[in-house]
Amino acid sequence: MSLKRLNEVTSQIGGIAAASEQQSIATKEISESIEQVADAASHNTLMAQQNASVAMYLQNLTRSKRSAA
Repeated sequence: MSLKRLNEVTSQIGGIAAASEQQSIATKEISESIEQVADAASHNTLMAQQNASVAMYLQNLTRSKRSAA
């Protein structure tokens, strides 16, 4: 293998390594973003459950006030 070809192969390997590192960074960022979305969805679910509980409480309170009147 000629020195020129060896340098080309070495350069290509360096490019592949750099691209692999960039993909690794992007994958990590995507993973973190997905985790944030999952956390937000979980929080929204909890808030919706709490809102439903409050709505049911208020509905029952309204019924009991109407019955007392």
